[in-house]
Amino acid sequence: MVGEILDNLIPPFNLETFNHSGEFSYSLLRFLKKQPSIIKLGFGPMDEYNYKQWYCAIASGTPILPNLTHLGGSLRFTAIMMPRCPISSINASSSSRSTMEAFGDFIARSMVPITRIRIVEDTPGLAWVRLLMSLRAHHTAASNLRELTVDKIYTSGVDDAKRRSDEEFLLSSCSTIFHFDALEKLEFNIVPFGQGSHHGPTPADACTWLAAHGMQDLSAWRVCNPSLRTVVVYGHVVPEAQPT
Repeated sequence: MVGEILDNLIPPFNLETFNHSGEFSYSLLRFLKKQPSIIKLGFGPMDEYNYKQWYCAIASGTPILPNLTHLGGSLRFTAIMMPRCPISSINASSSSRSTMEAFGDFIARSMVPITRIRIVEDTPGLAWVRLLMSLRAHHTAASNLRELTVDKIYTSGVDDAKRRSDEEFLLSSCSTIFHFDALEKLEFNIVPFGQGSHHGPTPADACTWLAAHGMQDLSAWRVCNPSLRTVVVYGHVVPEAQPT
């Protein structure tokens, strides 16, 4: 049904933003080719079949979306588009450690420098740290990334104690994980999911953990990230150094 609509649609408009489920169709591909004005594109979760269909169509076809600068979707789909569009802002999700780690290699192939990344992680652990370590190994990413947001999805009742331990470990390792010369904003968020209560870190937890590891004010974060202006950890805004 949607394919028939798109095939017969002669749009009297120029889209700037387009969001889609991620399901592949040649009708959608043809429609996107008729909308070179799109600068923001969002795709939903993509199974293996749809990923391969998009990969084959985009990798072997004529270029599309020449003005695309903001892309949302899986890391794998983002990796397809980066060498083909001037994407500088990424809103990506992945539950795979190997995908997170490999994504840094795709940064080196991007058409323009990546300046903003938002990662949504929906599995226990710190798989996204692998992405940061990989990004840091590439000069382009380390020199141009200005904004980084990490959203951790917390499902109620899923080993909350272990997760809280992981988050505290992360904060104790911040000085070794983040080395981005241009980074201006760093934010960590907890996104509750499902019914019932969740016990993810609170702003008070973050404040206590940061103080325990000497990261309670911005001066400590700026040792390795000299351009930082804003750091938010689970709702706690890290302040400038307090006068003694």
